[in-house]
Amino acid sequence: MVIDTLNRALLGDENKSDDMAKFIRAADSIRTAFGCLVLLIHHCGIVGNRPRGHTSLAGADDVQIAIDKDKDGIVRATVEHMKDGPYGDVLASELEPISLGVDTDGDPITSCVIIPSAAAAAEAKLPKGASLALDVLRKLLASAIDSIPAPAEANLPDKTRVVRQERWREQFYKATPQDNQAAKQKAFRRAHDDLIKDKTVDFWDVYVFLPLHPDKPDKT
Repeated sequence: MVIDTLNRALLGDENKSDDMAKFIRAADSIRTAFGCLVLLIHHCGIVGNRPRGHTSLAGADDVQIAIDKDKDGIVRATVEHMKDGPYGDVLASELEPISLGVDTDGDPITSCVIIPSAAAAAEAKLPKGASLALDVLRKLLASAIDSIPAPAEANLPDKTRVVRQERWREQFYKATPQDNQAAKQKAFRRAHDDLIKDKTVDFWDVYVFLPLHPDKPDKT
């Protein structure tokens, strides 16, 4: 059962705990009655690093998958948390235009098919914690609130945006499922080192950014 979107189906305010609790109970009743998966389509807030509304939703769901699309048209589905399974897996895909022929006026009829993304295949080999850290960083870089144009003295390519490393670490702590601060710190250090080793991220002063043309090692 797909509910698209949560906000349109909710009778009340998604930010209020009582209204969200009623919605969760209703969704659970559907699951029980039909013995099915209930899939909720929901949007992120302005910052884009967490679902909108009351946090009780994240406490009640079994899995949360974030979908985003970058400037190159690559769509990534990231498992942000899963109660009974691994998190951090990323499925990357692209839309490939195809021709379906022509209509009665002779105009072309086109559509799209979903294909695996070869450009993102190497990233799928990253450890799960590193994949999560990379996804958090992408969302921060896409935010006009959290990112800024690279300072001129950094001598980075035009249109490069940067995020403060402290902000990246802070948002990773919120996204990772570890339940204590020491574990969160350890997970971030490991993810940080893995991304540096993979040459996926780069740094200048107190900022972190994604290189436009990273010198990737051979992964064949």
